[in-house]
Amino acid sequence: MRSLRSVPAVFAACALALATVESYAQQNPGAVAKTRQQVDVFATAKPGQWAEFNGPYQKDNTILAMKVKFVSGTILEDDWEVSGKILSVDPQAQTLKLVRQWPIKCQKGAEFKDKNGIAVSFANLKVGMTVEAEGTYQKEGGFLAKEIEEDEVKEEEEADEISVFGKIEKVDAANKTIQALGITFVITDQTKSKAAIK
Repeated sequence: MRSLRSVPAVFAACALALATVESYAQQNPGAVAKTRQQVDVFATAKPGQWAEFNGPYQKDNTILAMKVKFVSGTILEDDWEVSGKILSVDPQAQTLKLVRQWPIKCQKGAEFKDKNGIAVSFANLKVGMTVEAEGTYQKEGGFLAKEIEEDEVKEEEEADEISVFGKIEKVDAANKTIQALGITFVITDQTKSKAAIK
């Protein structure tokens, strides 16, 4: 059983830690606020900037951006990602569609995995299945995937959302839109935004 003599020491240590955190927050309010506040989307968005967008399709084939995450750090040219429900599958061409704008082609030797990370084949991919594809976006021919993995939907409201990660192509602050991977994302006052380092 712990000695009662050690209790004051524990309280003293906790009080010191709390005082240190409060002191840091007072001396560095910007650093603390940065973790809590959204970033200004149009002040941050620049062509060539890596970003992740999430949201549902609208009737005009734009996507309503519910979340935008600006990412910096070490990112490779084959780190582009797209995830969502499979809209169509073409076994002969070894292509599928997750977004309406372009098909996903599977490169030679592409890996396919189920939601448990177990290797499967292209034949296991079915319409309606939610998957994540990783690879390279090619403006002239869609997306070239090196890996496609079945993805579990964590939130029911996200079931019909599309998520893409890639470089921003165009920014139109006047019309509140950002284009990435050939897709136009509409930014609203409800769009949640943040910055992260990969």
